[in-house]
Amino acid sequence: MRKSLNKVISMVLSTACILTMTTFPTFAADTNSSADKLATELSQLEEKYNVTIKEAPTARKSSTLSLEEIDNTLVDLEAALIKGQQARTENQQAYEQYMQELSDSGRMDNSISPDIPTPKSLISRTHYQSIGSLVPNGTSIRCNMTGTTTSDAYDNTVWKSFVSHSSRLSSGFGTDWNETDFSYDLIDGRRTYVCRFTGTLEEPYKQSGIIQYYVYSEGWKLWFEAYSA
Repeated sequence: MRKSLNKVISMVLSTACILTMTTFPTFAADTNSSADKLATELSQLEEKYNVTIKEAPTARKSSTLSLEEIDNTLVDLEAALIKGQQARTENQQAYEQYMQELSDSGRMDNSISPDIPTPKSLISRTHYQSIGSLVPNGTSIRCNMTGTTTSDAYDNTVWKSFVSHSSRLSSGFGTDWNETDFSYDLIDGRRTYVCRFTGTLEEPYKQSGIIQYYVYSEGWKLWFEAYSA
């Protein structure tokens, strides 16, 4: 009787060991497969939509996600990136159209009003522009310039010199803004500065209110006309 009982116990333990040995490697393989799939798909989205995607500290670890959860995340993220790609294309087109219209208008001629070299005052001009990739037009950027003015030969207030500029995140969905380029032109017989900014926007991709990734979209164009009076 005791021998039979021992035999049964031995068989049960052997079966448990076999199941353990076969189950753990399978789970590990599934975990690796999920992580590899997510990394590969994210890399492809970066290349396709010209963005950088970084995992947030608050994100669920890829090893804890099922393949179904990963698929759902990727589908939702790509849907947002499609909208963002269109928004950035429209932003670039609007900028190019503005610059072409400015060039065609004849406003770039500054020979109209010679100025008296005495500074009149130091003034600033501020402009707010809405942009956004994950949330189109969902982020407001504050652009600013400061310059000195003077009077021309006809006593009109005109710009004398450009002093400084800045751009920063103001409000909305985005979480950071990095200015990467700036240029300006003096037009309208020295009465107007055209200020042009280029930068990278950081936006959070969220699921159930938790930030999973930060998406960085480059090349946003911001511009405005700063009038001397």
